[in-house]
Amino acid sequence: MIGFAATYDGLALEVHAAWIGWSIEPVPGPRLDALRIRVANAADRPRAFDPRAVRIETVDGLQWPRIVAGTDPELRPMTLATFEDASGWIVFRVPAASKPVAVVWLAAPGLELRIPLPGPTKAG
Repeated sequence: MIGFAATYDGLALEVHAAWIGWSIEPVPGPRLDALRIRVANAADRPRAFDPRAVRIETVDGLQWPRIVAGTDPELRPMTLATFEDASGWIVFRVPAASKPVAVVWLAAPGLELRIPLPGPTKAG
């Protein structure tokens, strides 16, 4: 795991790997950043998880939403049974010069949980 986990109401989100700087256009165009995320349900009831509630935050304070990029395995919206977990990639399109600093999980209305990211890394 490269970052810390965030937990809310029995649901935990962990960052296991990051691929930062996957360029799809020459600078200053956008690039794709991908995060390998594990979601686990320790609650005593099924819990829904939606990767659209996960954003990547850059050093300038802007948050970038998930895009669908066909990454395998892609983390998709799901309902996890008690003690079930799932993992997969979430991909974000960010400006080429941006530096990602955190994963932001909108765990509930008005509740943003942050998982800090280390400096530039490649998948691991």
